[in-house]
Parts: sequence; C-alpha cells; structure tokens
Amino acid sequence: MSSPPRSDDAPLLRPAETAQRLGIPASTLRRWSRRFAAFLSPQANGALGADGARGHRRYTPDDLMVLARCKALLSQGFTFEQVAQRLESDFEPEAWVVEGKIEEAKDEGKQGSQPPQTGDLMPTEEAADLGQMMTQMLATLSGSQQMLITGQQAARDLLSLIIQDNLNLKEENKHLRERMVETERRIFEMKREMTRHREEERERMRQMEAYLFQLQRQLDDLTRSQRPPAFPLATAPHLPPPARSAAPPVSTP
Repeated sequence: MSSPPRSDDAPLLRPAETAQRLGIPASTLRRWSRRFAAFLSPQANGALGADGARGHRRYTPDDLMVLARCKALLSQGFTFEQVAQRLESDFEPEAWVVEGKIEEAKDEGKQGSQPPQTGDLMPTEEAADLGQMMTQMLATLSGSQQMLITGQQAARDLLSLIIQDNLNLKEENKHLRERMVETERRIFEMKREMTRHREEERERMRQMEAYLFQLQRQLDDLTRSQRPPAFPLATAPHLPPPARSAAPPVSTP
C-alpha cells in the first residue's frame, strides 16, 4: 500500500471550490470529509486551534484526488465500507501532527469503515446522498442515451443520403450506357456506309478502266485502218486525150 503524496506548499481550496471541481453539493462534500477523514489532510475537517475549536475546512490537491477516487467508486455502486477498504488498499493512512499531538489516521479510518453510529451519519442522510448519486447517474445515462439517439439519427440520415446518391449514380450510369450504345450504333452505321461507298468507288473505277481500255483499243484499230499500205500501188495507164470534133460547141443558155 502506498500513501497519498503530500503537497504542503500547494494552494488550499475552499469547500465551495472543491465541491465545484468534484461536481457534488457542499453537503455531500462535508459528509464525505467526515466519513473518509482517515485518508484526508487535517485541514479537510478543520484543524484544531489553540482553544480546541476547529477552524475553517480547506482541501489540498491530494484531498481532491482522494475525494475524486471516492466519487468514482460510489458511482460504480460501491458502499461506503467498500470504498474505505479500497482506499486502505490504495493509500496507507498516515499519522498527522495536529497541535503537537499525534492523531493516528489509521484508527480513524477503522472507525470510518465501521457501520454508521448515532451522530456520525444518519440513514436518512445516507439515503439522500445515494439518491442524489442515483439522480446524477440517471442524468448521465439520459444524456448518453440522447447522444446515442442523435448519433443513430445522423447515421440514418447519412445512410439515406448515400442510398440516394447511389440511385442517382445508377440512373446516370444508365443514361451513359444508353448514350454509349447509341454512339456505337452510329459509328457502326458510319463504318458500314463508308465501306459501301468505298466498294461503289472501286466498282466505278473498274468500269472506268474497262471503258478507257475499250476506247484505247478502238483508237488503235482506227489508227491502223488509216495507215498507207506497206507495198506500192500500181501506176494507172496513160490514156491519150479525147479528139476534138469539128462542130462548134453548143452554148448553154
């Protein structure tokens, strides 16, 4: 077991400041200070003065740590006796010097761990304390449940948005597929039309070549038919001119 660290030079906290940091009422802090006095500093319950009267309560940072540990254990359902046992296992009570006298905190811890006696902690006070703790726990659970409901609603909204986006993407993909199919069909028609035009051009070229070839043959035949013969022609015989008659020529009116 280890004792809580002492910090005498640390600033002391007022009860209101301590209760505010712990998130508990001042009455609960006062009861906890009496019940777990064995694990707190003497100032937590008011140091004894010269006249034997107790002074104002003040809390050290170590007291704040011990009380926070008490709050955590009580919120988990531990009883005061179980919390005292846990504190004894975590922190070893020390003997503190108050007004020149040594008070054994261990003995006080044993007294605090015993069942409540008359004048220590009345059952009504303990019930009120537990009721307040239960109210705080229920408020915490209610806040957690509200956060969970809000998170579920946000998750449902996000899921609906994702589903809607998915449907929109599917619709866009459908339109894109239709456009792609239409584009492919047009490209196929264009290719087929180009192939048909190409075949027609080839057929026209073949017909033109055949026609030109036929014209060339006719031209060659015509050229050959107009050439002179290769052998010399026979000379026509020389005939004398016809004899002139004595009658005068007949004039034509």
